[in-house]
Order: sequence, then C-alpha cells, then structure tokens
Amino acid sequence: MKILKKLLLINWHYFSHQMIEFEQLNYMTGVNASGKSTIIDALQLVLFGDTAGRYFNKSASGKSARTLDSYLCGELSDNADGGYRYLRSGRFTSYVVTEWYDDVKHRSLTFGGVFDVYSPNDKTARFFKYIGQIPDDQFIVSRVPLDIPKLREFFKRGNVREARFFDSGKAYRDE
Repeated sequence: MKILKKLLLINWHYFSHQMIEFEQLNYMTGVNASGKSTIIDALQLVLFGDTAGRYFNKSASGKSARTLDSYLCGELSDNADGGYRYLRSGRFTSYVVTEWYDDVKHRSLTFGGVFDVYSPNDKTARFFKYIGQIPDDQFIVSRVPLDIPKLREFFKRGNVREARFFDSGKAYRDE
C-alpha cells in the first residue's frame, strides 16, 4: 500500500510555503475559508494530473470559479475595474508535491507539479515523479523555488532516483 506522508505547497493560493505531514488517519477541520478545500484541490491536482480544474472545490455549492491560475497567483478578489487582485504577480514558481511511502517495497515516492508563472494565464507546467523523499531544501535555493530548468538540472545531477518529467497531464496520469 502507498501511504501519503507529506504535501508540500509553494505559492499555492494563500500558502506561500507549507509542508503538511500526514498520519495513517487524518481529519481536516476548520472554519470557512481556512484552506481545507485548497489542500484537497492541491491533492487532486497531483492525483489526477488535471490542470483544467474540473475537480477544484467540488464541495462548494454550485459551480466553482476556482482555476489553476487563481490558485497559482493567489486570487484575492475582483477589483473595481472588473479584473482580479492577486497575492503574486510577475514571474514566480509554484510547487504542489506529495510524498508517499510504499510499505511493500519499503521506499518513498514523490509525485508533483511545478509551475513557472510569467503572468496570469501564461505559465509552463510539468508533472514529475521520482523514487525518494522531498529534499530537505524543499526545492528552494537562496529563498527562491527552483524553476523548471533548474529542477531538471537538480534531477540530472543524480539527486533523486528514476526522476521523470511528463510533457502532459495525460502522460502523467498514464504512468
């Protein structure tokens, strides 16, 4: 069985940098707007490899307006001009990463997504997997998350075993 051990969120909605550790049994409680659905949506993103947002905030009544861009940029609200206000703007990198423990093979597996954002609606996304744990630096060097090219270099230097990037969500899901 594969057991979820950790969820790393970097620049994901209101979370600028958060490592969440899981036990065998977990309960998620909190007042409205405390981040419960945000965490569930992050897990769904990694599990389904779906960047279209079809599964985002299914607990909300009616149709959810949450999108991958709103999570990455940290959408706060509408502004007076009919646009949106965001926590993050300009160039930044986001991560949603899960670490699992395979109790049959006795090893850790890491699956995740990295997103280089240039502006709302302009981003590059890659899903990845490898054998091993989330690194101690949590993909951050000099207080800046590794962008996709730097993460590729990190993998090429042999920091993890059997690292693989996927060119599409479909290829990731198929794996």
